[in-house]
Amino acid sequence: MIPMSLSDFMPSPGPVGAPLASRPMPSLPGILIGVGPAARARRVLLLVLMLGVLNLYDLLITLQARHVAGFVEANPIAAALLWSPAALAVFKALTVGFGLAVFVRFRRHRLTEAGCWLTSGVYVALAARWWACLAVLS
Repeated sequence: MIPMSLSDFMPSPGPVGAPLASRPMPSLPGILIGVGPAARARRVLLLVLMLGVLNLYDLLITLQARHVAGFVEANPIAAALLWSPAALAVFKALTVGFGLAVFVRFRRHRLTEAGCWLTSGVYVALAARWWACLAVLS
């Protein structure tokens, strides 16, 4: 089980028990540019959310593109599953879900954050490539 609490998502700048109105609202840069394990955990969780969305986009576009002449899936396991959208979706959910769970589990570590940034960069580049391909096809 992955322990998570609301404090992993938002900082608590006021003293415990202080009324919410007396606590200043954190800004987005304050959430993203913090120092230490709690700030790192917030960044990793945001990156995990982004990776989930980008992977869903990749799955949906792959399922659409499989009907286009000349489309070749680069992942050999996914290519073998293209005959069944459900099988491909389950494969993607299991593999991506496992990877994201590992990121969440070790979200307070520097290496995890670096891995999230690297993986996010790869998936943003992949999404941009899909976007360019779709622009050519339409």
